[in-house]
Amino acid sequence: GRPRAAILAAAVALLACAAGSTAAQTCDVPEAVAAAYTVTEYSGSTAGKSYPLKVIRHGEHVIYQYPASQMADVWTHEQGNQLSLARYFDTHRRGIEYYAGDLRSLQEHKGNHWLKLAHVVDVSSLTPHSRKGSGCNATEHYRNSGYRVDYLTAYQMPKSMTFYINGKPTLSYRLDNIGAHQNF
Repeated sequence: GRPRAAILAAAVALLACAAGSTAAQTCDVPEAVAAAYTVTEYSGSTAGKSYPLKVIRHGEHVIYQYPASQMADVWTHEQGNQLSLARYFDTHRRGIEYYAGDLRSLQEHKGNHWLKLAHVVDVSSLTPHSRKGSGCNATEHYRNSGYRVDYLTAYQMPKSMTFYINGKPTLSYRLDNIGAHQNF
């Protein structure tokens, strides 16, 4: 009786520990994710203009908000792998809708950019250089001569990314905040 009870108690304790460590390594990503970035443009190797960018992703919709210019782009992944865009101008309280055919003619839509739009960067064809962290902080690092990307795998959004030409930075994104978006 006693040894069996002790073994069962130990097994239950081990399972509880294992469940606890698994829970610590997972991340409950909200259905609607909002990420706030600081985007910096470079001239030579000198940081120039910086501006905020907010990206909100929910299902087949992605919103890029540009607070400094009071503009927002609402992208929708349509049937048939097509994209549509509604561009809103806050100061004028106006919007312009572009359908898939319109986007092709305006050179706004070159192929399917849904992965890039929905995740800010498309890492599907890249090979991770290294991986660190766990749970919500699990990060894959991608590097080559043209870019450096630190990608939060749970959120499927970049933590930071910088693009380079001839070894000099041209554009960088730095994540300031990420979490649930309440308005969806």
